[in-house]
Amino acid sequence: MGYALFAQRKLVLIGLINSVQMQQTQRGDEQLNLSTRTLSLQSQITNIQTSQARELSVLYNDLASADGTDARSSINSLIESRQALFDSEISTINNQVYQTSIKENAIEMEVKRLDTKLTALQKMLEKTEEAESKAIEKSIPKFNGLG
Repeated sequence: MGYALFAQRKLVLIGLINSVQMQQTQRGDEQLNLSTRTLSLQSQITNIQTSQARELSVLYNDLASADGTDARSSINSLIESRQALFDSEISTINNQVYQTSIKENAIEMEVKRLDTKLTALQKMLEKTEEAESKAIEKSIPKFNGLG
């Protein structure tokens, strides 16, 4: 292979390596964003659960001190409706966490694929550089007693 072909092949490989590294950086950014989103969603769940505990505690205290069947029935209905609302909100957020997790897994698989591709390209570049070095060594004339 001529020296120009070595140089051209090396440039192509370096360009491909740079492209893969850029894709890895982008996927890393995506992973970070998704992780941040997951933490935010989990925080929302915690806040809802805290609100739920406070509100239901008040309602149960009201129920304990309620006089009459109508008042108790009304408070029980309110407890059930609030519980259903909290459960619905938590279910919605858990679904968002699940969808985010699916995206994170897909990106993780893409990162592994990119790692494999990068390793292969780096090996190809090393072999090209070794072949170029050998070709250069062979092209240097040998002098008697010097080589």
